[in-house]
Amino acid sequence: MKRSRINPVSKKRRSLEVERRATRELVLARDLNRCQCCVPGCTFHATDVHEIKSRARGGNIIAIDGDLSNFLSLCRYCHHFITTNPAWAEARGFAVPSWAGPAEMRAAERARLQFLYGSEPEEFDEDDDGQDA
Repeated sequence: MKRSRINPVSKKRRSLEVERRATRELVLARDLNRCQCCVPGCTFHATDVHEIKSRARGGNIIAIDGDLSNFLSLCRYCHHFITTNPAWAEARGFAVPSWAGPAEMRAAERARLQFLYGSEPEEFDEDDDGQDA
């Protein structure tokens, strides 16, 4: 009886990997290959793409409809630091819990800005649609 070899990667996973690579390239280009975290020890040159809401928490590893808001470019050191310090990452907006919705994602973005610039970001009105009257 002839046995066929088991594929190491399924067709579905292979097609998802193509989309993930495209998302990675878009994110790195958007952030100009610069690390978006910069903890002490950072190399400033982004090589990794980090998902703010990870796949394990219900996020995606690909951009849905071109939405790159769930992704950050990071150097390997900062990515490792964020991954191994989840409480620190959540407090500073580099990770969100599984139940996080759009409001929590916006709050995480404000926390990241505060961490990066060391000051309070401008007040944000939840009802404001970003257009001036």
